[in-house]
Amino acid sequence: MADYTYAPFLLIDDVTGDVVRNAAGGQLLDQAGGVVQPVYDLLDAPVASLTTNAKGVGAAFKADVPFGVVSFGSIALPVISVEAQQSGLEAAAAQAAAEAAQESAAESATSAAAAQSSAQAAAALVDAPADDAVATLVASPSSAARAAVLAAGSTSFVAQNDIGTTVPSPAQVAGKVDKNALVFDALDYPGATDTEKANAAIVAANAAGGGTVLLSPTHEWELVRRTVGVQMGGGLRLLPGVNVDGQGATLTLADNTEFIYGASTITTIGTVTADTTESTTVLTLDTTAGLAVGDDVFVRLGTAAYDSAEPAHYLFAKVAAVDATTVTLDRPVAYAMTVASTSTANRRVQKVTDFIHDVSITGVRLVNPMTGDANAEAGVHLRYARNVHVELVGKDCGAGVLLAQFCENITGTVHAESAAAQNGQASKGRIVTLSSCISTDLWRVSGERVQKQAITAEAGCENTRVRSLHVVNNYPGRSTTTEALVSQLEDGHMTIDAMTVEGYGTLLRDVSGTSGSTFRVGELIDRTGGQLNIQALSDIDAMLVDGVWYREVRRHAIRARVMPSQAEKILTLPQGLLRRVKVYVSDKTGITGFYVSRDSSFNGSDLKASLVNATVVDLSSGRAGYGPSYPLNNTTGKRILYASDGAVVAGAFLVVEVEFFVPASVTGTAGANPITYHGQVPINDRPTISGSRGGNAALASLLTALADMSLITDSTTA
Repeated sequence: MADYTYAPFLLIDDVTGDVVRNAAGGQLLDQAGGVVQPVYDLLDAPVASLTTNAKGVGAAFKADVPFGVVSFGSIALPVISVEAQQSGLEAAAAQAAAEAAQESAAESATSAAAAQSSAQAAAALVDAPADDAVATLVASPSSAARAAVLAAGSTSFVAQNDIGTTVPSPAQVAGKVDKNALVFDALDYPGATDTEKANAAIVAANAAGGGTVLLSPTHEWELVRRTVGVQMGGGLRLLPGVNVDGQGATLTLADNTEFIYGASTITTIGTVTADTTESTTVLTLDTTAGLAVGDDVFVRLGTAAYDSAEPAHYLFAKVAAVDATTVTLDRPVAYAMTVASTSTANRRVQKVTDFIHDVSITGVRLVNPMTGDANAEAGVHLRYARNVHVELVGKDCGAGVLLAQFCENITGTVHAESAAAQNGQASKGRIVTLSSCISTDLWRVSGERVQKQAITAEAGCENTRVRSLHVVNNYPGRSTTTEALVSQLEDGHMTIDAMTVEGYGTLLRDVSGTSGSTFRVGELIDRTGGQLNIQALSDIDAMLVDGVWYREVRRHAIRARVMPSQAEKILTLPQGLLRRVKVYVSDKTGITGFYVSRDSSFNGSDLKASLVNATVVDLSSGRAGYGPSYPLNNTTGKRILYASDGAVVAGAFLVVEVEFFVPASVTGTAGANPITYHGQVPINDRPTISGSRGGNAALASLLTALADMSLITDSTTA
C-alpha cells in the first residue's frame, strides 16, 4: 500500500502558458528528476502512466515517495504529496519554487495580448468564455498560471454554483490556489458564516476540475444548514472531484442537518425490456434518449424479497456504446432478471451526473452539542457515491458518523466518542449506517457510549467487511437484551475480521425480519465476563473469553433413540461454551420437563413448552432460559435431560444436536472432557449414506426422514 497521496494536478506548459489537454505517458520521477517511481490509484492498484483529461487535469494518485516531479516529456511539474504538505516538510522548498516560477512567468509574459490569450485558454478549460473581468485582471499578470486561475475563478464558479453559496470574485481568488497541488484553504474564501466559507472553497475546487479543500485545525468551525429551511442537504455540500481534509479540525453543528452531504444526481433514462443473465452487458431499453458514450449510469435490476419497492441488485457502470434501443455497459450486470416478474421501477437505467466518486473526507471531528429537539441527522451522508475514502471521528452524529445509501466501495475508519439517540429516535445513536451498499471495506469501526447499534446494514448490503470492530458497551441504561451491537437486515452479507466488546454484555447481532443473511466473525474477544449473546451469528472462527481461547466444534449430533419412561440424562457437556441446542421429538406426549444445562449450580428453565412434535426446534432462539448471557460457560458437568410421567408413547424418539465452543486444547470428540451420550462419545459429523436404494420405497422414506433430522446426509440413488 502506497504511503503518500497526491491531489489532482493542472498541467500547464510553462513556456507557452497553455493548458496541456489529453496528455498521456506521464511519469512520476524522484525529487532529482531521474528515477521513475511506481504510481497507484487511490485504491492502491498500479497505474501504467499518468494522463490528463480534456480540461488538462490529472487524476489524484498515490506513490511511495513524499514528493517528486510529474514528467510529460518536455514538461516537468514539481508535485508534493498531501502528507508532506501537512507536515510542512516542503514549505521552504515550495516557497522558493513559487518565487522562481513567478519570475520565469513574468519574463515570458511579454505582452498583455499574450496574457489575454492564456486567460482565454484557461476559460476554455472550464467550458466558459473569458469575460471583461478577466481581461481587466490579466492586463498586467504576474504569471500566465495566475491568469489561468483568475479566469477560472471569474466565470466557472458562477456557472457551477448550484448550492446557494456566495461565489468568490476573481480578485478574492488571486493567490489562493497552488496550481501544482490544487489545494484550497477554506479560510481564504468569503462568507458570513463558516458554512459559506467552506462551501465557497468546495465550489472553487470543483470549478477547477478537482482539488482538496483544507479546513484549519485552529479555527472553531460552526456549521448550519446550507440552505435555510431545508433540513436534509448538509452544512457542507460535497461536489465531484473535491476532497475535504480537516487536518484534525473540529466541526460543531448548530442546526438540524448533516455535517457533510454528498449525493450524485440520478435521472431515469429508460426501462429494461428484455431479460438479463449474469453475463449480460447489452441492455435493451424502451428509450436511450439522453445517453452518450462515457456517461455514468446506475442500473436497478430485480425485485428485493424483503421490499418490493427496492431492487434486488444494482450496479454502477459506464456506457461503452449506445443506439436507439440498446446500451452497452463496460461490465456485466451480474444478475439474472426476468422482465415478466419485475416491476418497471426495478428494471431501470438511470444517468448519474455530478457523480461523487474517487474522493476522500479525512481528518474531521464532527461534534453535535445540541440538546432537546435539535439534533444531528448524520455526520457524513453519502448517496449514490462510489470509491469514497473516509477517516472520521464523531460525537452524537445521529444516524451515524457515516451514513451511506446506494454506495459502492466505501473505505476508511470511523470512531464515535459517543452516539446518543436524541429524542429517543430509533434510527439515531449509531456509529455506521449502510443501506443498499456494495463492497464496503471499513478498516476500523470503534466507539463507546453507543446507545443503539455500532453498525446497521440494511436493504441488502452486499460484501460488507469490517477489519476491526471495537466497542466499549457502556451507554447508561442501554438495553443489553434487545439492542444488538450489529443490526443486519434484509438479505445481506457481512464479515468482521476481529471484534472486541468491552463493558456490558449484549446481544451481538439482530436479524429481525431477515432471510438469507450471513454474518461471519473471525476472532471475537469477549471482555464482558462471558456475557455476550452470540446465538444469531452465522459463523465464528475463534473466541477469547476470560483469557481462554475457544474454537468452534460445529456440530455434535446425538443418535436418535427411543425415549424411556422416566427422567433421563441425554448427554453431559464438556468444558466450553454452549452456543446452540436443537431438539427433534417425534411425540412429546408424557414429557413433563425438558432442561438444558441443568446441574446443582444452574437449574435450567423448563423448555417443554417449546418442543413441537415432529419438528426441529432451536431452543437457543429466544426461548425461555436462554438469557442474554448465552453462550453458557459449562465448567462442572452441565447436562441436558428430560423427565416424564410414565405415559410416553411407545416407540417415540428424540434427537438432540448441539453446537459448541471448546478450549483450544480440547478436541471435543476424544480425550479430555468429550461430549458423552450414555457414556459413549457420539458422532460429530453426519455420516453420508450412499449406494442404490433398489427401488425400496420404505428405505427412501426412512433416509429422507433421517436427513430431515440432520442425522445423515442422503447421497443414495434410486
